[in-house]
Amino acid sequence: MASVEARLAALAETIRRRQFAHEGPMDALSRSLEELEGELLGLDDLGKAVLLAELNREGEDGAEAVDLTPEDLEQWITDVRENKKLIW
Repeated sequence: MASVEARLAALAETIRRRQFAHEGPMDALSRSLEELEGELLGLDDLGKAVLLAELNREGEDGAEAVDLTPEDLEQWITDVRENKKLIW
């Protein structure tokens, strides 16, 4: 059953990307967010751990840590998989 759901999610993502392609040129922010969505969907367990460590560490430029939990990250990935928009 999970493979059917994964296939449906992949098809929905393909349709969404094609719709965006027909809407005209994509601005840099939209393109960046789309790339982030793709990266989130491709993360394995190690990649998730690395991303959490990066997001939860204060930046050298003074940027604050995000303080995400592993559960927050999993929900974020689920939202992207279900074609919900990333909201910052």
